[in-house]
Amino acid sequence: MIGVFRSNNPLNASILFVYGLLLKLYWFIHLPPLTDRPSDGFLYTALIDLVRPALQEWRFIEAVVVYLFLFVQAMSLNYLMSSRKMTADNSFLPAMAYLLITSLLPEWNILSPTLLINSFLIWILFKISTLATATRVRSTLFNIGLGVGLCSFLYFPSILLLILVIVGVAIVRPVKVFEMGMIFLGLLTTWYFLAAALYLTDQMKFFSTMEFGFDLPDIWPGKAELGGLALVLLLLLIGFYYVQAYSSKQIVRVRKGWSFILFILLFLGCIPLFQDNSDLRDWIMTIVPGSLLTSAAFYYLPVRFIRSILHWGVVGFIIFFQYFS
Repeated sequence: MIGVFRSNNPLNASILFVYGLLLKLYWFIHLPPLTDRPSDGFLYTALIDLVRPALQEWRFIEAVVVYLFLFVQAMSLNYLMSSRKMTADNSFLPAMAYLLITSLLPEWNILSPTLLINSFLIWILFKISTLATATRVRSTLFNIGLGVGLCSFLYFPSILLLILVIVGVAIVRPVKVFEMGMIFLGLLTTWYFLAAALYLTDQMKFFSTMEFGFDLPDIWPGKAELGGLALVLLLLLIGFYYVQAYSSKQIVRVRKGWSFILFILLFLGCIPLFQDNSDLRDWIMTIVPGSLLTSAAFYYLPVRFIRSILHWGVVGFIIFFQYFS
């Protein structure tokens, strides 16, 4: 299977769709209940309230929507990786890794604000990666600011993505104060229209519900969840090792790209700590950079047999965890 996804055959997209469907078939049958959390943003809550009657009557619809989000995100990540030439050969390994890792925990297969944010996050990373050659830099940065503002409406701590954007822009092009100001202008525009709407409807007290503060998560994962997290860590460490090992053979732009991916992983791992969490679903944001490092592990591992053992070992754990745990 790894050999199939290491090639860049367009037909692999269809194989990948079936591959992901089989990995997540259990969640189509045993979808976890749709729950509300205080940490969910007002925009996400409004969207869920709008479709809740349909989702409660036909739970299968939620499973289909979640899978389509995950598959489209996986393909978008794959396009990002290929367009930036982060490895010598294009492949479908990033998309495969994204679907594989998100299958390790049930919290990463349900509707959540951070699942939706991953789509914005991939779009933001792609826009940042094109800034070096972009002709309309200011409008791109303004749109990125708008994207961060919308993310904060889905999940308030994601407003910290602003820091990630600033670091990313500083990596790909010289820092210019006016250009950086366009990012803040885009962010403030979303919040300006929100404040105006709340003022006109006499709902200014709504701002008091947006909590923000550092808090260690009160989460006690079971043995199966710990096993899944351990596998994620193992894949990340292998990917990190091989990225460092081959860094001397990479051009400067690619080395900077991998360093930025590592920074994104560490940064996104901290964002859920700024609001109370009762489960692991908000850490799905880390799978965006995590799947890129994991794809590097499957790409650079020199022995085909070891690649296969690693891949099928993870698949076997997922099947055992889903059906027999």
